[in-house]
Amino acid sequence: MKITIILPYKSADLNTPIWANIEKDIDFMNDHSGATKCTIAFAAMELKAYLGRIIKDCTITFSDIYKESDFCIELKALDEKSKDNGYYIEPKEDEIVICGNSRVGLLYGAYEFLKLQGIRWYSPAISGEILPETTDKLIVPNEKKEYAPSMKSGRGFDFEGELKDSESLWIWMARNRLNISTYRYASFALQNKLGMTFKVGGHIFERMLNPDHVMEKGFTIWEQHQDWYGLPKDGVRVKEKALQLQFCVSNNALLEYLAKNLIKIINNDWKYATRIDIWGFDTWGSTCNCEKCVKLGNSSDQTLYFASKLREYINQADINRKLELVICAYDGTATMAPPINSIPQNLVDSGDFIVFYPITRCYYHDFNDHDCNENGRFDNYLKSWVRAEPKIKVIIGEYYNVSKFEDLPLVFTKRMTDDLKYYCDTGVEGITYMHLPMINWGVRTLNQLLYAEISWNKDVDVSAIIEEYFKNMYGKYAEQMTKAYSLVEKAWEYSANWRSWSPKSVLSQLMMWDGKKPEKEIVLDEHFKTHKNLIQIGNTSIKEMNDAI
Repeated sequence: MKITIILPYKSADLNTPIWANIEKDIDFMNDHSGATKCTIAFAAMELKAYLGRIIKDCTITFSDIYKESDFCIELKALDEKSKDNGYYIEPKEDEIVICGNSRVGLLYGAYEFLKLQGIRWYSPAISGEILPETTDKLIVPNEKKEYAPSMKSGRGFDFEGELKDSESLWIWMARNRLNISTYRYASFALQNKLGMTFKVGGHIFERMLNPDHVMEKGFTIWEQHQDWYGLPKDGVRVKEKALQLQFCVSNNALLEYLAKNLIKIINNDWKYATRIDIWGFDTWGSTCNCEKCVKLGNSSDQTLYFASKLREYINQADINRKLELVICAYDGTATMAPPINSIPQNLVDSGDFIVFYPITRCYYHDFNDHDCNENGRFDNYLKSWVRAEPKIKVIIGEYYNVSKFEDLPLVFTKRMTDDLKYYCDTGVEGITYMHLPMINWGVRTLNQLLYAEISWNKDVDVSAIIEEYFKNMYGKYAEQMTKAYSLVEKAWEYSANWRSWSPKSVLSQLMMWDGKKPEKEIVLDEHFKTHKNLIQIGNTSIKEMNDAI
């Protein structure tokens, strides 16, 4: 079969392989034309590489015009500056058109066409790449089909640790339409080509407000500016506890100091990032009790006021790109409850985000199951944030691999299926989760697959995806492995109750015992109603894990 891939650029027949790999020479923030050409050429090369492996006696060439062939694939992007990841595939006689609303949408469209042929990328590992048997026919849709993400403000991960850098991972993410990542020095050019949105920051102010940090005049911050730190309820600031309370967001001198430091980082270490996480101290405490801060409202009002002031400084600063601030709603910063006052208008106008982090949520119950006290609380808060006025974009940060889970083989088939659709229907516009394991996914490969598929299309046929996954990955052992995965998932349905960051989790309480004889028994919640019940559930989980093995 002779296939021609048509690109909208002269000399495509000669230069497509070159254009596909010049990402290090392109300024992706400003050279939209060059960026689009690079990504389209890369999509063309991906099509050629994979179609060449599955189509018998196949010859694939590139061109900028229609040529007599057995089949033509035309690639185009509608808007070079757009961030819309949508695309369509339109069949014509002996031809298809793959058109993206943006260069990234076009890339996703190319991967969609390859998936129509039966190609799958379940993981970055070689074993995760699935190719169908060779054939002499292409599978082409019967009619034009359009694709758009359910979560249009991004789908990706919160990466923990600077060493988490993998070209194969970034490519796997793009092949599965995931696009929120973290800037990495060694591979950011590739990430740009693949359409990643760089998200950096987090709990960044502890370092800026280290009480022992020496200022320009030779005094420490504590010696010179005790009033920058949060005022406890007893009215006495203590250096040793300075970072255990949120800083005083109503202090103008502090606001100027933090804004100046943040802008310096934005223009240097984070010069390629466009989403900046500005989270308060991870204290699990309360906020400043000074008169000015209290007048601002509750803890979320104080945080939004602070973010609004930072936004004013950023809008006035010499920054070469549009930035989106990401403010967290999170128990650790006392901001889970929604504000009692209006959302600052400048945050809405700038396209800033609220990211909702239900860190101690229960995975036994659905997120919107109000029979579960913890999930019921989070569900009420999430819906209140989504309905807050004026409307601000809300994304969610899940915990499918929170650090307390260590490297356990946890499976969240039912949980992701139910909850991701619910998030979309509630009005959540994007999602990340902590923290993607980089290697040795094992049974967690299914988590990554479902996470990508459902966050893109909340109405996707999950059962069909799962059935195909086991068939592709395990062949004649598919039925056995389906049972094994099911046992693992059943064994760990109380995963968060066993080992979350909540002080009520069994692991947290055991750690507080510190190997010593406890003064009292483990405190139970509504999930483990009696100590006998706790032991029974634990023994059942062990049996299910052994049965899976």
